Amino acid sequence: MAAKDLISVIIIFGHGNKEWLKKATDSLDIQTYGKENLEVIVEENTDHSRTIGKAWNDAVAKAKGKYCFFLGDDDFVQPEYIDSLHSTLVNTKSELPGVSCCTSYVTRFFGEGKNVKLNKSETYPTGMVETAYLLEHKFDEERVNRVDTEWYAKNKDVVTMAYWNYGYFYRGHANQVSKCGLTNHAFKNVFVCRFPHFIHEFIGTREDAILDREYDHLHVRNAEMVFCDFGTLDAVHVSNAKTEGVIKILRVHRFEAYTDNMYKMNWDGFNAVIFASNHVRRYVETSLSRTIKNAVVIPVGVSMKRFTLHPEKPKNNKIGILGYINPKKGFVMLKMLAKTFPTMEFHILGSFQNLEVKHYLTENTLPNIFITPWMDNPNSWFQDKTYILSMSLVESQQMSVLEGMACGCKPLVSEHWIGSNDIYEPGHLWGTPNELAKLINGEIEPAKYRKFVEDNYTQEAEFKAIDKLIGGCSG
Repeated sequence: MAAKDLISVIIIFGHGNKEWLKKATDSLDIQTYGKENLEVIVEENTDHSRTIGKAWNDAVAKAKGKYCFFLGDDDFVQPEYIDSLHSTLVNTKSELPGVSCCTSYVTRFFGEGKNVKLNKSETYPTGMVETAYLLEHKFDEERVNRVDTEWYAKNKDVVTMAYWNYGYFYRGHANQVSKCGLTNHAFKNVFVCRFPHFIHEFIGTREDAILDREYDHLHVRNAEMVFCDFGTLDAVHVSNAKTEGVIKILRVHRFEAYTDNMYKMNWDGFNAVIFASNHVRRYVETSLSRTIKNAVVIPVGVSMKRFTLHPEKPKNNKIGILGYINPKKGFVMLKMLAKTFPTMEFHILGSFQNLEVKHYLTENTLPNIFITPWMDNPNSWFQDKTYILSMSLVESQQMSVLEGMACGCKPLVSEHWIGSNDIYEPGHLWGTPNELAKLINGEIEPAKYRKFVEDNYTQEAEFKAIDKLIGGCSG
């Protein structure tokens, strides 16, 4: 019988629970692959002096096996699990030589003994990777959470999945390494946001920060600063959390202002409340019949480095419309406008959120309406458009218009959404088809439109204002 490949099993001992660790190592002793074919490396990290990426890389450097298999010190695997990953990887490599990693899905479990509860999950563990590949493609040692998720994103072309196998048992508890990045680690800056937009870039400027996509009481309690980027139910939880010495900041955008969360929020539980625009603040305070203390208006800014003005910006008949395609964006009037201005082209970049609007726009459509699926960076899409159109019923600022202006597009903004005249100049607004015609036929000044954004709505100015606010709260 041919000798089996040696597999190095890497366990980072960070939780400090020796009973959990024993359950993990006991599950290795009964592997069908053979205990003698496994090299078990338990990497001590209970003092959390290293990030998980650093600890993993250090362990890989010690590994003698052809493959490294990663097992959490709070998890365990069924007897045939390592065998199945190894055979899946070897068989896949015979057809796809470039594949170097294999993983599966996990079974989450909570509790012990008779009280254990199982829950199949669509997440996957770190898996088994060729040691030589890992030495060349190391884990990020700077990240504090989702280190293996980021590694997979970078190396997705070399990964295969054992789709059928749920043999990895993943313990659910309050201080999971995969959730917190470092067990029992107190992050200085905690950002609570299920819908991150600007926040990723801002987090990069903060020391020792984590993004929580849902409320985590441990992070909130142990942080120095908690920033809720939306007025969601998670923000309600943060507002009511009993914390001492923790700076708590809330930002409210347009769409949360119309939800019941505004009435559930403990407004006095925040050191500062940021509103994206004046009219959103006015609406919330009027609805609540109160003045919100420590409220400040800081507009969301445009990343000027992402949106560029071509020196030879074209002047043509192309009108851009960008964003989610739904009734709130005023798309019910688009056919009327397209018929009123038959020589103009109306180009939509977005994704449908409403089937009725999709039916309205796609069946018996007009020849001067064009729809393009959403793209993450619309800078290139803006370049051949002369105008950017707003037909909205309600907005906070309508970032798509500001981004179009940063690319030199002339703004055509409906004056009918409350607050449009707070954000834009009179020469940007229209209220009737005749007024829209005057804007379309008027002078085109691409550099002037970009300068309007540079003077009023840059991301750099936004970040400086938030930094100043946070510093003031801490003082």
